[in-house]
Amino acid sequence: MNPDWNWFFSSFSQSAAALIGIIAAFIISKLLNLNEKIDTLIDHFDDLVIEYEKIKSGLAIRSFSWYNENIFENSNSIKIAMKNDKFESLDENQVVELLYQVEPKLFKDDIQLLILFNKLMPRVQALKQRELNGFYDSAFPEPTKLFEKLNNERALIDSLKIDSDSLIQSFHKNKRQMISLSNSITPIKNIIIILIIAFPITVIYPLHFLPYNVNTPLILSYKIEAFLSFLFSLNGILLIVFFITIEIIFLYFIALLNKYKLNIFIAINNNHDTFQLIESYSHFLI
Repeated sequence: MNPDWNWFFSSFSQSAAALIGIIAAFIISKLLNLNEKIDTLIDHFDDLVIEYEKIKSGLAIRSFSWYNENIFENSNSIKIAMKNDKFESLDENQVVELLYQVEPKLFKDDIQLLILFNKLMPRVQALKQRELNGFYDSAFPEPTKLFEKLNNERALIDSLKIDSDSLIQSFHKNKRQMISLSNSITPIKNIIIILIIAFPITVIYPLHFLPYNVNTPLILSYKIEAFLSFLFSLNGILLIVFFITIEIIFLYFIALLNKYKLNIFIAINNNHDTFQLIESYSHFLI
């Protein structure tokens, strides 16, 4: 007595279809969640760009040159270093580097500092000569009101710099999250490709045997006549429609993933290094 193959093929195809359906439902959930995350990160990036322009505009109106000039002119540290010949035999780059070390309050502006240095040096040397001649002046008076204005300006600049540093970290985080999402797409895409291959093998192929005559031995035929006969039968047409429908759905999932991948790629490229370098906010903050 031959077994009833209908039970086997029916149970096999139903089990495979159920498993594929569960995985497909999981993929749909992941796709919806992925799309939401991408939109959220892109919207957040747009907000960061707006904040970047706001901070950049705020720094653009700050009086860096005025601040540097007055700090330089009233810096006892610089004047003492000049009197002690600390800048003797130094080239321009070395002079600028030493100025930043002697007076840490200065903002980055090499050209301005060299101009101020060349203006102040003769005055300090003249003062030094007076002291050698017995006219000793031990103190460099600091104008109180001016330094109050300088401190206020410094506080405004420091506040914007803190905002800049925080924004740079936000840009870094946004880019890392985008890269992480991009990397998560590949495993999902691989699963869909596996399902595309598994569906015809585990579902369509077993179903094409049904209905199978009871008490008839299982015979596999590879004749083209048998294939064409099945292909143009009602069972064959229905299975082909079923196969094409499911495969189109899977291909649609892949198309969505490719679209998401492209959107992430564009977003990552838009989050370029300019937003993550402090000098792009203001060249004085290098």
